[in-house]
Amino acid sequence: MLVSISMTQSVIVMLTSIFAIALGCWCARKPEKTMHGILLGTSVGIGTALILHFLVSLLSYIFPFGQIDYWFATFIGKVMF
Repeated sequence: MLVSISMTQSVIVMLTSIFAIALGCWCARKPEKTMHGILLGTSVGIGTALILHFLVSLLSYIFPFGQIDYWFATFIGKVMF
């Protein structure tokens, strides 16, 4: 099944991925034992990424990301030229 992803949705997924990685790294530094930190950081990072990516894909059914990209491109075209 071919899925078309708009630029707006890709940017939102990228930002949520960066947030999930940052949260996982922050959580990995908290425990005193290394093994607990690795497990906590990995589980928090993966769990956060899964939840946020699910929410973004759910939002793609509500918000017209493709239409938002078209409006943004039209606006930039008027401003630039």
